[in-house]
Amino acid sequence: MSTATTTPKSDADFRLPTNVKPTHYDLTFKTDLEVLTFKGYGIIELDVLEETKEIVFNASSDLTVSDVSIHSEALKTEQVQSAAQVTAEKDQERVTVHFAHALPKGSKAKLHLGWEAKLTGSMTGYYYSSTEHEGKKRHYSLTQFEPTAARRAFPSWDEPLLKATYT
Repeated sequence: MSTATTTPKSDADFRLPTNVKPTHYDLTFKTDLEVLTFKGYGIIELDVLEETKEIVFNASSDLTVSDVSIHSEALKTEQVQSAAQVTAEKDQERVTVHFAHALPKGSKAKLHLGWEAKLTGSMTGYYYSSTEHEGKKRHYSLTQFEPTAARRAFPSWDEPLLKATYT
């Protein structure tokens, strides 16, 4: 009888890169309870820990991320640059944003981005429920941010070591 052994995957398979660290999220949500969708816009303040041309963060496969740009006083060319490429890794629940110019180590940057998704009744992330009031069905929205559920509501660094403040 033979036994197959599997090699455990490395942290890199599960954890986000540590080239940038979020320090503050400024998020705005617009919810449409008639069609059960939501849109969001955010500015995420980052500390750049290593020189990099790419930023990787968590986002559920349900989110469509758009309008991504970065602002940094440290950029020698343009202070604002739009993403050269945005790649979603649906199975990993990650998005990689590539920029033409590298962000220097030790600098600060602001990542600007939008997103949208359908509200679901899944009871995770940002979702909806219903009730009857005076004979009419009405929807309302809720949040449930157990581990890894915040990425269903907005793009984020959804890991314990990458905590930040919010407004």
